[in-house]
Amino acid sequence: MMNKISILFLIVFAVGCGTGFAPDLSNLEKSGTLVVQVNDQNDVPVNGAEVKLGGKAARTQVTGSMGEAFFLLVEGTYTISINPPNNFRAPATRTVQVKRNQTTRVVVKLG
Repeated sequence: MMNKISILFLIVFAVGCGTGFAPDLSNLEKSGTLVVQVNDQNDVPVNGAEVKLGGKAARTQVTGSMGEAFFLLVEGTYTISINPPNNFRAPATRTVQVKRNQTTRVVVKLG
């Protein structure tokens, strides 16, 4: 899992540098990773769920075939809400604490 995150970071960094728009790395040392796993009621990963992040860095990721969305975030408190694909009911919004140099994993079960 960490290899996926490392590779993704290197790709984003390389693309940013190649276009002349290098990503802002000033807060990297204060960052942590948030992984949101979205499953159905039978614990099967859900592809295509929008994971919306509120707080200091509002943004949205869509889960892939493994039901995961990844965020590299500055240490802090964030809210997570899910916009599920068809036939699923969204759970309540959650609050999560992301800590520096740690991976925080949250599993969300859809109804």
